[in-house]
Amino acid sequence: GVYRLTFAHARRTSHVLPHLLEVVFDGVAVGKVEANSDLFTRRDIRLPYHEAGSYSLMFRGVHIEAGDRTSLIDDIRLERVEEDGNLVQDGSFEETGDLTLRLNSQARYEIGSVLNGRGWTFSDAVTNLNLSGGVTGTNIAAAGVAEDLGGWMVSPVAGGRAAFLFGNGKLHTTVTFPSGGVYRVSFLGAGGAGGSTLSRSGTYPSVNARHTLDVTFDGVKIAPIRLGPPGYQPYEVTLPAVAQGQVAVIGFEGSTGTNSYSRIGLIDDVRVTCVGPAVVQEGGFESPVTSGVVIAPSGAAWSFTSAADSGDPDAKSGVCVERQPFTFAVPMGRQAGWLQKTASIRQAVTFPEDGYYAVSFMAAARTEGHYVHVGHDFALTLNGAAVGTVTTTDYLYERYTFRLPYVKAGVSYLLAFQGLNSAGGDRSSALDDVRVTRVPVMDAYAPFPEGLAIDLAEGASLALDFAGTQPLHALRIGGRYVSGTVSAATHPAAITGTGTLLLPNLGTLLTLQ
Repeated sequence: GVYRLTFAHARRTSHVLPHLLEVVFDGVAVGKVEANSDLFTRRDIRLPYHEAGSYSLMFRGVHIEAGDRTSLIDDIRLERVEEDGNLVQDGSFEETGDLTLRLNSQARYEIGSVLNGRGWTFSDAVTNLNLSGGVTGTNIAAAGVAEDLGGWMVSPVAGGRAAFLFGNGKLHTTVTFPSGGVYRVSFLGAGGAGGSTLSRSGTYPSVNARHTLDVTFDGVKIAPIRLGPPGYQPYEVTLPAVAQGQVAVIGFEGSTGTNSYSRIGLIDDVRVTCVGPAVVQEGGFESPVTSGVVIAPSGAAWSFTSAADSGDPDAKSGVCVERQPFTFAVPMGRQAGWLQKTASIRQAVTFPEDGYYAVSFMAAARTEGHYVHVGHDFALTLNGAAVGTVTTTDYLYERYTFRLPYVKAGVSYLLAFQGLNSAGGDRSSALDDVRVTRVPVMDAYAPFPEGLAIDLAEGASLALDFAGTQPLHALRIGGRYVSGTVSAATHPAAITGTGTLLLPNLGTLLTLQ
């Protein structure tokens, strides 16, 4: 299987010179890390797939610079990693060869196409003369790979290297999709640290964090990303649906501008994994593109509510970007959906296979106006039947997941977020990153806990929204216990749905007269 090697790493406290350490597994170098701090840093290196057996693990010092340099190592762990089917070759950039350039005699890096041919392509440096505002200097747009600390580099999380984008630098990888469906690209991203000696010829102060980039799919921008401070954070972008065997180029393309103050983005642990069959379209509400707020846009995969539809000027839904009245931030991509009061957002969906599915999404409250619009609630519905309700209370997004009833393949269902607004007043919620995933058979819903007894009153009905047979301890219909197999076929007045109950015989009462 696939394993990850983690260990604590620091430099010698009495000698402040950094020490370079190479990790070798089964005779193959799998990563390089540099001790730059007296404080221990957790290193994480993902190993290639190996058969079960015995292998050698070695930590080897790389002494290529003068001085007394030492590494301290502690708490070495080797842990099994569940294989997620990642399609990206060398997503942690550990196999990118020798890095010949140096920054402040510390960070080792390499720029441009000299790195090509190892699963990735990197744009070469583009130097633009910048005379704006009376400032003379150079601005560099480039892509490359770096390791270690120093200057703008932030200690990598996955292995000892990370990719970087200067300004409008570009980074691409080609992926072949083994099956049709929806895939997701995930990565760790960080803004550059400190000042950069590679911007403004090293003479102009530059804040390198908050680098902006676009994730592209075959040259089409699908998600704008703004990286944050110099610390790695996870990012995920859902790709457009693909066909079996399709080949596509996934890109990370800087968008800060080649003639503006340089910003630097760091990227590590890039993964492309299968989400499942294409059920929901435009789960990130990235279409249609807007620069502000759009009410009930047409031509989108989702249907929205306009004020004319609801008869209430405040009961409406649409899409928006961050820092708008309806959302402070957007967790995935550039846009989010929003619904106000009793408005709805809905989409007709079909499922590729019979079975159980789960709907997962992120939601947040409208906090504009000193939190007077929080406390909005809405229901997730399938064909009008509620499968879960959410009340949003803060501008920070939370993820919610609800299991759907058993569904049939090829049948059209209406999936909707229906505003309830139980508290009254002008309240709203924002939505993003809606996903529908197949629930594995082993995790299929078990509706009844052990020992449960259900008493069904006269005239009431029980909906069995599952396939197959489920055991139940006891069921009483209209005051009388039933046993054996019970379904809509055996008790049509009291049971609906596709499921069947298996009930034990709890005893027999004989009345003798």
